[in-house]
Amino acid sequence: MPDVTQTTVTKTTRAGSRGKLILCPHCNNETKVFHFSWLGLICQHCKASVPKYEWLLTDKPVNKITIKLDEDTWRGLLFHLRDTVEHIPVSNVEPDPWDCVTKVINVLENNLRKHD
Repeated sequence: MPDVTQTTVTKTTRAGSRGKLILCPHCNNETKVFHFSWLGLICQHCKASVPKYEWLLTDKPVNKITIKLDEDTWRGLLFHLRDTVEHIPVSNVEPDPWDCVTKVINVLENNLRKHD
């Protein structure tokens, strides 16, 4: 494969904010990881247990994915966020989780209006 660097993961390998593509040394299946704080992974394609330092690095860049949502989808996400308010941790700054969710929803709704 021309896009594969023949180097393996090292102790200084970093994933970056968009993740990093690595290849299974057994089947060359591509896998995306977002960190390297693991000792080994099982390849989802060939099911081989591969130690961290045997995975191959690729030269392929990881592209940023942008998804445009219509207004109905945004509103559905906002209402879902309201439904999951019990999962938001309470802090000294925002003691009431509902206030925190309301602020997030207001910012998202304002952004939605700006894009109309």
